[in-house]
Amino acid sequence: MTDARKPARRTFARNIARLQTFVRRNRFDPLLVRRLDWLLLLLVVGISLFGVVCIFAATGVPTDTPATSVMEVLSTQPLNYARLQLLWLIIGLLALSATLYFS
Repeated sequence: MTDARKPARRTFARNIARLQTFVRRNRFDPLLVRRLDWLLLLLVVGISLFGVVCIFAATGVPTDTPATSVMEVLSTQPLNYARLQLLWLIIGLLALSATLYFS
């Protein structure tokens, strides 16, 4: 191993140790969950899910025969934009969880 790689590995190990120390010091506070406005969170998630349904309805393609089941509707309609909206909703909820954990 060359001498140039040794300092880089030490720096990487130091950074990992600093990160571990930071996570240990900033543990999750359960009081944050108790103080969370659950009604507001449920309303935001509900409105976001309503938006996903609206996007699905707006991007639907008319068919000649009416669908008899939900699975038939899902198999005949494009789901690209609704899937993307749902993905961003999940990413937003994960970001909210990370912010609660590290704040």
